[in-house]
Amino acid sequence: YRVGKKCFFPTDEVKEDQVLPRVSRDTYTSGGSRVEQSDAWKFLDAVGVREVGEREHVEAILDHRYSDEDEVPDKEVHETDLQRFIALVEDNPRTAEIFSDYLIFRCEGDVWAQPSQVYLDSPYLETGLRAFFNAVDDGDDDEGSEPFGLVVHSFALAEHYMSYRIQKEKLVAFAKATGAQTKLVPKEQRIWRHPDPNRLRQDYPNARVTRTSIDCDWSIPNLRSALKHSSVDVSRLIWKTMTRLEEHMLQAKYRPNQQYPTRSEPSTLVLTLRELPWVPQRHGEFIRPAEASRDLLPEGFAFDPGWAWLKAIEFGEESTSRDEERRRTRDEYEKVGLSSEEEIEAAKWLASLDPEVRREIIRKSQEAATNLPQQQPGNPARRAARVREGAGNAPKRETGVRNRSVSEHRETVRKEARGYLHGQYTNSDEVMICQVCKKALPFRLDDGSYYFEAVEFLPMLDRHHYQNYLTLCPNHAAMFMHANGSGKAMKELFLGLVGNELEVVLANENHTIYFTGTHMLDLKAVIESESSDQQSS
Repeated sequence: YRVGKKCFFPTDEVKEDQVLPRVSRDTYTSGGSRVEQSDAWKFLDAVGVREVGEREHVEAILDHRYSDEDEVPDKEVHETDLQRFIALVEDNPRTAEIFSDYLIFRCEGDVWAQPSQVYLDSPYLETGLRAFFNAVDDGDDDEGSEPFGLVVHSFALAEHYMSYRIQKEKLVAFAKATGAQTKLVPKEQRIWRHPDPNRLRQDYPNARVTRTSIDCDWSIPNLRSALKHSSVDVSRLIWKTMTRLEEHMLQAKYRPNQQYPTRSEPSTLVLTLRELPWVPQRHGEFIRPAEASRDLLPEGFAFDPGWAWLKAIEFGEESTSRDEERRRTRDEYEKVGLSSEEEIEAAKWLASLDPEVRREIIRKSQEAATNLPQQQPGNPARRAARVREGAGNAPKRETGVRNRSVSEHRETVRKEARGYLHGQYTNSDEVMICQVCKKALPFRLDDGSYYFEAVEFLPMLDRHHYQNYLTLCPNHAAMFMHANGSGKAMKELFLGLVGNELEVVLANENHTIYFTGTHMLDLKAVIESESSDQQSS
């Protein structure tokens, strides 16, 4: 005994069938008259007993093999069934609806799913949905990731179907016809799911809700969860989805009945996209739409300023405001002679300093910017004639031999010192520095070597030591030799040195001389050696 809608009339060829249970022929042929037999047949037909056709065969297969995930068929049986399913839908597209409640698709992870739980992506179609649903799967299931717990799980169609004897195009068409997902589609929902439903209902506190009411909002399931993890692929899919969006989905609408006007607010979809930092910019950052710039969108983000959805999510509004503010600021700075961003930033930095520091900087810059001498002759022709006359009376160059005393061995030791200093003050980047300014020496000679002055550090020592020299740029060499305010105390200062930098006064300004650890050790040893010689003598 079975329910009528699960039974079928027998045929001359098939009187019993375990898959398609047949009504016993005696049920409607044992009446006392043809009228009774006809009425019996009509009764069975009325309670759901059917004649067997291809659709009925397929429904029986679905009930028998695709109702329970624990009893799914093997590969060969499934391939045969799928070929039969596809043929049925191709012949009668309306039959696609009969598959909706059955686990007819095998998905990645060896999961069997109903058509509405399945999405297509590579190798079947390039939809971008895998990136979206992987982001959902990888996302946190913490409370609040999706409003009201609206996390919908979808599964990618398994790649193993590529080995079936079924054309990919036919399989894709069948999956789409039965409800598999090939794109993101906003879903309609009631306004109680809206982030601010009271705002939509506030004008109708006691109004009666009738069948003429409007209660409509729009969202994309899993959107918030997917956007929690920044991904250009997910963002590109959202962008493409919005470009083909129907404009009415940008709004949530409500009215209790036709006697009241309809109130509109941005839909849940719009509010979610406004709130989250999902728009990529070329420097790798993801920001809210309002902060974004059209010029910084990566490839694959088509843009039309006339799109209503861009205005709805407030794309670029804050960026535009900032640009306008910068333009106004730049105009103001130009009025006082500042034109470039570098000049503006420098002016801001100077203004942020302590007033005393700022005044000192300005004083030094004014001293450095001394006006060039502007003397001009009153009578150029007369002055030129006078100079030519004087030039004719100038003494001729003549050479002669004069005796002078020179320190023996100095040049030999200085030459040795240059090699020593080159090794001490060339850094790991092969750059040689000045010991005072600690910067690269200003120029190289034709042979590629750095030019530097090897200046004797302590000229009061009794002997010439190659360790007793400094590596100095021409400017600081001149200061050390001709404007050395610490010269008389230099030896005592050095012997009391702690650390690597010796404080000195050159040209009436404070400076420091940097010593490598090796140089400092060598030089102190030289000084100690001379002190021992003096004591012994």
